[in-house]
Amino acid sequence: MKYLAGHASVISLDTAVSLLREETTLDQDHFVLTFDDAFRDFYTTAFPILQRYDLPVTLYVPTLFVEKGHPSPLTVSKLAWDVAPCSWSMLQDMSSSSLLTIGAHTHTHSELTDVREDAIQSEITRSHDLFDRRLGQVPKHFAYPRGKWSRHVDSIVSKYYETRALTGEGWRIRPKSAESLCLPRISVSRSDGFEFFRLKANGFAGLGERHLINYAKSIMDEGVRQ
Repeated sequence: MKYLAGHASVISLDTAVSLLREETTLDQDHFVLTFDDAFRDFYTTAFPILQRYDLPVTLYVPTLFVEKGHPSPLTVSKLAWDVAPCSWSMLQDMSSSSLLTIGAHTHTHSELTDVREDAIQSEITRSHDLFDRRLGQVPKHFAYPRGKWSRHVDSIVSKYYETRALTGEGWRIRPKSAESLCLPRISVSRSDGFEFFRLKANGFAGLGERHLINYAKSIMDEGVRQ
């Protein structure tokens, strides 16, 4: 985050949407930060760092796990304590900051490609009901659980949300190049290390991991440092 704050333009998702709808060419790259699942350590660790560097962020929240206080859908039994969800009071506290945008992430974290159309509707409406009752807002941005989507599913989900976020190896999005606002994302993993992260931030994510590793090696072999 320190690197992005010092070397990049980090903007909110709403600002990004406005730029994507313009016909003008951007004079620089902009970055949007997103987190999925509303783990409790987003509140205790990640958000304070984002506040320190004044970086806007979107957090996609699966409402069942917040409502029940149950461990997240990624829980392994012996690690359950480590992936507890945020509480509604934590989300309310963070929402008081202009840096945070709350996004939807279904109610039960279901992969929407595996359920019937009425179940998709239920995932959305149950999520909206809780957001409205607990936070007094209904998100206009959405992320597909585990990135599972199809054009048919998106034709339903897009009726409720301004943007829908995917996962996996993303690429730069240009104005007018994503008119449906179904947005790819570039994932950042703990195992990346700083050099791998910097390559992703400089637009090499679409090359694939093997190409990235070879590119990083070539930089080191040549003694090039930015």
